Amino acid sequence: MLGAGDWEDPLPEELFGDDVVLAGASSNGSEYCSSPDWANAAGAPQARADATIVAVTLLARCPIATSVRRLRGVWFRLLILPTLAVPAVFAFADGGSSATARPAFLVAAFALLGIAAAATNGPLIPASREGRAALSALAALATLTAASRAWSPDPGGWLVATQLASGYFALLWAASIQLVANRPSRALVEPALAAGTLVVVAYGLVTRALSDWFPVEQIARAGGRLTAPTGYWNAQALLAALGIVLCASIATGRSSPRGLRAAATAAAPVLGAGLMLTYSRTGIAAALAGMILLGITGGSSAASVRRLVPIVAAALAGVALTLPFAGVRDGPTAAADGGLWLSLLVIAACAAGSAGAAIRPRPLTGRSRALHRILVAGLVVTLALPFAAALIDRTDDGRESFGATSGRLASTGSNRAQYWHVAVEAFAQRPAAGHGAGSFASLWLRERTIDEKVINAHSLWLETAAELGLAGLALVLAFAVGVALALRRGGQALHGASAALLAWLVGASLDWHWQIPAVTANAVIMAALAISAERPSASAD
Repeated sequence: MLGAGDWEDPLPEELFGDDVVLAGASSNGSEYCSSPDWANAAGAPQARADATIVAVTLLARCPIATSVRRLRGVWFRLLILPTLAVPAVFAFADGGSSATARPAFLVAAFALLGIAAAATNGPLIPASREGRAALSALAALATLTAASRAWSPDPGGWLVATQLASGYFALLWAASIQLVANRPSRALVEPALAAGTLVVVAYGLVTRALSDWFPVEQIARAGGRLTAPTGYWNAQALLAALGIVLCASIATGRSSPRGLRAAATAAAPVLGAGLMLTYSRTGIAAALAGMILLGITGGSSAASVRRLVPIVAAALAGVALTLPFAGVRDGPTAAADGGLWLSLLVIAACAAGSAGAAIRPRPLTGRSRALHRILVAGLVVTLALPFAAALIDRTDDGRESFGATSGRLASTGSNRAQYWHVAVEAFAQRPAAGHGAGSFASLWLRERTIDEKVINAHSLWLETAAELGLAGLALVLAFAVGVALALRRGGQALHGASAALLAWLVGASLDWHWQIPAVTANAVIMAALAISAERPSASAD
């Protein structure tokens, strides 16, 4: 028998009728609610309804039911963890871009969506107009991609594009449901995604340094550049760039716990070394753009820039450690040299972590107009330079030996201008709805002027224009604008997500990262963080 103290709160008196009494209060001594004259009473239906309400209320407020509800809440809060793990998990499945990984990504995304929708008590659709617009645009893009089967010449390419667009939509919706219903989990997004990139990059570095113990398949076209585990050096680079930007956001946040700031700073040398060993100019540009935006959104003050100095110095320390070890730079190396290099990298990470723990970010001072102009100009140059370089120098002979050398960073050679030219010509031929999802590979074979097999246009915007025309381009732009407005609406709390999304956008505009779930899933989850945000009551640092 439950005593009065076992209930969370008292039952409302209006639930009880005159003929219903609580345990211990009945005239016949029964311990249960009773009314012997119910069967003959004129108000029997009302009495039965009152009794039903009492029973349901008692059941809902008993300790067992309360415990079940609490466990359900804990379980729902933990549900965000598999969602946040999606990018790192699929990084170890060839980046999620293989024929077997893509369907698995699609199934996983819809499974997370179904579980989130069934488990939540909150709204299924973002409350803000920006959030609804972004979600609707991505849903429409997935629908248009699927519908383009009617005019796409490549069924295999169409299937790939449909799987990816549908998977990203499901992941965006699932993450937004979880983040709306479980506000405390929002604080986990940046640290979890940063930790995922760190694990992926660190694995690649270990396979490079200890290749005798951790052998991986070497890709000839990579020319010694770091590719494991995603299988593509530019994907590894963009993951490292995202990790650096997210760690910088965490390390410079005044609300970040001391231990978290230390861990973020300690990760920077590892991420810097991983970025260096890819020799990816796009990855470096993406990291630089994200870091500059952090300085701008931090207030464009000297204090906001000084905050970034420790994390930049730590990343550069990781880069510097690769220079004396030719074997590490050029490809798989001897275990002795690799082991020494890893040891030095761990020491650098520990030193950086100690420095990060000792430094507490100071409040930001007033905005400096001169510094703001410098940062904005630097951002514009950083964004424009990779595109200009690709258009100016169209020579890239693809020599394998040219890959893993510092000369790669000093050159501008690339075949991207050739890919983009074919995409622009294809768009001009069918500007309304394009040639159909997945059609670029066949368009390239028909129009190419160089002997190279290419499946993607190496630009999200141009490939969308060629395959889905103005309709698809408008939907991609609507999604981007919706997320951007949501980021602006979220204020300072989302400045880390803003910088990381800009870094991803730089990479996706210059390469085929849309087709790599291990990379783009990070951006989708950060977009979900933005569209599920509430309007801040006050600007917080």
